[in-house]
Amino acid sequence: MFDSPTGMGRIKAGVPTGWRVAHKTGTGGYGPVNDIGVLYPPTGAPIVVTAYYHAARDDDANEAVIAEATRMALKALGHG
Repeated sequence: MFDSPTGMGRIKAGVPTGWRVAHKTGTGGYGPVNDIGVLYPPTGAPIVVTAYYHAARDDDANEAVIAEATRMALKALGHG
């Protein structure tokens, strides 16, 4: 899951440089996108993140919403 080729614009795009991410994406045929993963900061305990977003199937912002939700979650947890 560390080398997953999918979802580069989702959770992986929302973590700070130097963090490792093991994740699995999902995409529905009618618009939803999701990503679940374990984030490994350079120091400290791993953090589990999961995000789901449902918009129009052809909405180019779907992945960016997941990345921003990840940034917001990490900031709320004191990592941003």
